[in-house]
Amino acid sequence: MQHPDTGKILVNFDKEIMQLVREAKYMQRFNIAVPESAQMVLLQEEKFKFYHNQLTHLVREYEHVLGRVAPTIKPLLRPHLDDMERKIAPGFAVLTWTSLNIDGYLHRFKQGLARLEELVRKVVDLTENRVDSNLGAISSTLLVELPTDRSFTYEEFVSTQNRFQKKQAELLAIRNEEVRGEAWGGVRKRRGAGRRDCHGAGWCGYGQCANYFMRKVVLATERGRGASVAC
Repeated sequence: MQHPDTGKILVNFDKEIMQLVREAKYMQRFNIAVPESAQMVLLQEEKFKFYHNQLTHLVREYEHVLGRVAPTIKPLLRPHLDDMERKIAPGFAVLTWTSLNIDGYLHRFKQGLARLEELVRKVVDLTENRVDSNLGAISSTLLVELPTDRSFTYEEFVSTQNRFQKKQAELLAIRNEEVRGEAWGGVRKRRGAGRRDCHGAGWCGYGQCANYFMRKVVLATERGRGASVAC
C-alpha cells in the first residue's frame, strides 16, 4: 500500500497477526483448543516473518535509491523507473500474504532493484563528479581580464582581451568536450540498461539525455560570461 499523503510505499502487514500467533502458542501450552484458522496462521509464522522482513528491506532500499535521483535527472531515467514500478505493482493489488508466488515476486523486485540501483549510481556519479565539476569550472571562467595594476589605451585593451579570450575559449572548448564525452558515456550506459529493462524501448530518451547535459553546458557558459563581465 502507499501512504495517502507522501505516496511512499508501506508494507501492509497487520501487527495483530503476530499477536494472534503469540496467543495461539499460549493456548497450546495450556492445552486449550486452537481454532483451525489460528492454527493455519501459526504454521506459517516463520514464512510470514521472512516475507515481511524481506519486503520491508526491499522497500527501504527502493526509497533510498529514489531519494538519490534528482528531479532534473528523473525524466532521463523514467523508462527504468516505470519498469521498476511495474515489477512492484502486483504487491498493491494481486498478492496477499498467503499467495503462492511471493518468492517469485521478491526475486523480481530484488533483481530489478539491483539493476536500477547500479544505473542510478553510475548516473549520479557521472552527473555530480564529472559533468557538474566541469560545469562549475565553465561557469566560473572569466572572459574579461581587468588588471588593477595598469592602465590601457583602447587598442591595448582590445588586443589584450582578444588574446585572453582566445586562451579562455580554448579552455572552455576542452571543458565542453569533456562534458559532451561524459554525456554520451551516460547515453551508452542507459542504452545498455534499456536493452535489459525497458521491454524494447530501444533508444527512447537517449538523445534527450545528451541534450540535457549540453543544455547545462550552454547555461553554465552563459552564466560564466555574464558573471565575468560584471567582475
